[in-house]
Amino acid sequence: QLVQSGKMAAVGQLAAGVAHEVNNPLQIILSRVQLLMMRNQGNEALVKDLQLIESNVKRISRIIRSLLDFARHNSGEEGWKRIDLVHLLTQAMELMRHLMEKAGIELQVQNEAEELPVVFGNVGEMEQVFLNLLINAQQAISQGGLIEIEILTGNDMVTALVRDTGEGISKDNLARI
Repeated sequence: QLVQSGKMAAVGQLAAGVAHEVNNPLQIILSRVQLLMMRNQGNEALVKDLQLIESNVKRISRIIRSLLDFARHNSGEEGWKRIDLVHLLTQAMELMRHLMEKAGIELQVQNEAEELPVVFGNVGEMEQVFLNLLINAQQAISQGGLIEIEILTGNDMVTALVRDTGEGISKDNLARI
């Protein structure tokens, strides 16, 4: 566990460094694209192309922010604290969104609770749990399909149910779980 914790801390530091180095040029690109859009408002075709660039740069920025959050939470220095479960789930989904889209997998979250009970835990570890569940579900679905995550509350508890349209676990592997 100590070796794994050290590896996660190193990966987190690496991800933070890479994310920071990539984010700076992205912000320059974003500001230049927005300036070009303002200067060329009369040229609809050009503005449309620039809007496409802008939306993709913003998407990359969101992914980088998610990576930075993931790296910060997995630095090995974070203990237990109050967790915003829905936010954590959203972050994990954002990190996986590209793989899911590429595989034709739809992600759905159902959360009918107006307010979730307070949940305490290690943010990095909880985020890793969600990532592992999403990766496992994605790998279980050959092509196309659905992953549903349902947040349930009751008796001062929060439950996250993860379902997918994959093949399921073979009988041979059930005993190993």
